[in-house]
Amino acid sequence: MARIALTVVLVLLAVAGSSAAATVPAFLLHDGQTRYLTPSEARPGTLVRCVTNGRSLDSRLGTPAAGATNGSELFVGGGAKVSINQRPNGATEIVCGSATAGSGFFRRSPDRYVIGQNGLALIRGANRLSALERIYGAPGVVRSKPCRATWRMSGLVATFAGGECRADSVLVGAVVIDSRWRSLSGAQIGEPVAKLLWDVQSAKPLSHGRWLVASGGMSRHARLVAVTSVVGTVTKLVLTGS
Repeated sequence: MARIALTVVLVLLAVAGSSAAATVPAFLLHDGQTRYLTPSEARPGTLVRCVTNGRSLDSRLGTPAAGATNGSELFVGGGAKVSINQRPNGATEIVCGSATAGSGFFRRSPDRYVIGQNGLALIRGANRLSALERIYGAPGVVRSKPCRATWRMSGLVATFAGGECRADSVLVGAVVIDSRWRSLSGAQIGEPVAKLLWDVQSAKPLSHGRWLVASGGMSRHARLVAVTSVVGTVTKLVLTGS
C-alpha cells in the first residue's frame, strides 16, 4: 500500500512538473521591450509572455500567411498588451506594452550614413571622391594603387577606380563599420541577424556569416553584403562592384 501511495505521489509530481514547464514562456518581455526572432526561433505555438506593471499576458506565435506582406496580431488583457508581427519569410517582431505605441525601438541614421548598391549617402549618379569629401570631410588616410580613402570618424573605407586618387575618381567599393550606418533596406550595423531578416526579407545567406542584402542597381555587378560576428550581429556592410 505504501508503495502504491508513493507511486501516486510521484505521478502527481511528474504531472505538476510537466504542467508547470508547459507554462514557462520561451520568450519573456517586459514593458517597452521589443524582440526579433529568426525563422528558426519563431516556431508556431511558441509561448510569449509580456509583463506590464506586474501583470502578464501570454500569447502564442502563429504561422505567417502565405503570400501576405505582413501578419500582425495584437493581444490585450489583464492590463498588458503585446503585438506579434510576422513576415512571410518567418522573421518575427514581438513588441511588449508601451513599445506597441510605435515610438520606435531602433534609431535610424541620417541619410549621410546610408549605403546601397548604387553607393553612399544617396548621391545621384557616380559617387566621386570630391562629392564624398563634401559630405564626410577630407579623408584621414589616402593611398594609391588602387585609390583608397579612409574616414575613421565616419567608419568608412572607400575604394575608387584608377591607380591615383583624384577629385573625379569614381567609387567602386566601400566598407562601413560604424553603428550609424544602415542599408537602404534597413540593415544596420550592430543589429542581430533576426532584426536583419525582419528588415530585409530578401536577404540571402552566403558563406561564413555573410548575407546578401542588395544587388544590381546602376551596375549589374554591384553587391551589398552584411557581415556578422560569431555572436550573430552585423559588424560591417561591404559594397563591391559599384
